[in-house]
Amino acid sequence: MSAQLRFVRFGPFIVDRAQRQLFRDGRRVRITPLPTAILLVLLDRPGEYVSKDALFALVWNNVVTDSALYKAMALLRRILASGR
Repeated sequence: MSAQLRFVRFGPFIVDRAQRQLFRDGRRVRITPLPTAILLVLLDRPGEYVSKDALFALVWNNVVTDSALYKAMALLRRILASGR
């Protein structure tokens, strides 16, 4: 985490990388570890296309099914859309 900022702000959200926590408008958002890991990977690569294979490698060390990735991504989208 040396070259990265501890806190990342995007829209109404703030991510605390060190604590792996997500906040919206100052309130903590409940988020499970897998969507959090995906979010951190995406924040590390702003504006870049991150392939499914890259997510498999970076988040799960290539030991996961497509279904697990799709479920985690859907949960992350719901959390970011609702902020809850």
